[in-house]
Amino acid sequence: MGRSRQSLGDEIGASASMIGRMERGEGDGILVRRWVAVADALGLRLTAAAESDPARIAALCLPPRVLTFRLIERLAMPGGWSVVSQDAFMVVMERPTRREHLHIYLCDRPVEILDAADARLADRAAAVAGLPGDWRVGVLIVVRADLPDRYRPVDWLADEVHAFPTSGSMVIASLRNERVRMPNGDAIVWCDQQATRLIPFGLDLEPGHRAPRIRREIRRRACPRSR
Repeated sequence: MGRSRQSLGDEIGASASMIGRMERGEGDGILVRRWVAVADALGLRLTAAAESDPARIAALCLPPRVLTFRLIERLAMPGGWSVVSQDAFMVVMERPTRREHLHIYLCDRPVEILDAADARLADRAAAVAGLPGDWRVGVLIVVRADLPDRYRPVDWLADEVHAFPTSGSMVIASLRNERVRMPNGDAIVWCDQQATRLIPFGLDLEPGHRAPRIRREIRRRACPRSR
């Protein structure tokens, strides 16, 4: 159709890398609404079919999610925040007294950070379009990990880590204290295995501090297909 990945991604609020993954058939984990948006942008009709396979469903069942909005709600209530909406993956909070709107993505598996990093662009654009111009919109990605694994999600983001310049400690401070203004810029924090506290990554943003890995390899290793 003569469209580039970048132009299509700009139209629907997705990255060119996500469009490339969809082209290559590596769409596992990409939200259905993304596929619908691509179909609309290309003037196509999207259809889907589902087949019931109890054995396969049982094999693919994931353990219950540990990160829930209760953790965020407990942390943010003293700071004057309120929950606007929440599902298993994202919590939307607002602090009207400071005109602040915050999207918090809950990543139980480190590989989910890739989906959160992609989804945040369209979610932010939708929030900005629906709020007065003087509101600040922020993003916080929470990744559940143990101590040895806490930097792995940052490695997986590779060069995209530079899109998260804000210190996680600054966002945590603004959640806990109503007198602390939410910083500009997106941030990442990790959560301990018990899901009882948020801990800043303390990102080292110097290029080359860790060897990056491509997304295709990450998804293959983190989400192996059953044979």
